Amino acid sequence: MSRTELLEGFLLRKCSATDIGPDFLKGYCRYQEVDRVWRKRGERYELVSEPFVDDWDAPTTARVVGICRECAASGGLVAAVFDGMAVAAFVVLARQPFGSRKQYADLLEMQVSRPYRRKGLGRLLFRLCAEQAWAWGAEKLYISAHSAEQPQAFYRAMGCTLAEEINPVHAEQEPCDIQMECLLERFFAQQNEKTN
Repeated sequence: MSRTELLEGFLLRKCSATDIGPDFLKGYCRYQEVDRVWRKRGERYELVSEPFVDDWDAPTTARVVGICRECAASGGLVAAVFDGMAVAAFVVLARQPFGSRKQYADLLEMQVSRPYRRKGLGRLLFRLCAEQAWAWGAEKLYISAHSAEQPQAFYRAMGCTLAEEINPVHAEQEPCDIQMECLLERFFAQQNEKTN
């Protein structure tokens, strides 16, 4: 079993590849009703109405479980917040740096199950990823971020900005995502200001 930590009725655990079985995300609810999204118009982004429902079917969930297992097996960080046996939120941070100076750590997944949103779990997991990336020597987190209004508001509140370098694999796989980065030194300075 990996490191565990208790927080307000939840359990935060770093997961090894052996912790991540086929049922790792059983009961996880990705469901999100999207009303407005950010779309690039010329050189700038605009918030536009584009209603749809974002959800995972069984094959998508299985694919994400595979990403979690592969990342943990290759030395990356997979951390989950549990409510009993159910995953309430999880993150996947790749170990392999990239970028022109190997400055980026890749935040592959950052997900909070629908019943647990707006409880601070995303902030907790984002900080955990920032700390791990910094320990690995990264300067920045890289996020291929969902373009919906709510996730964009979250990432901007964490200090994320448009990525200076674009990861072409992410941009091609998710063309509607917004490629973002978080400068870790600035993130930690902002977090320290909030606690003082």
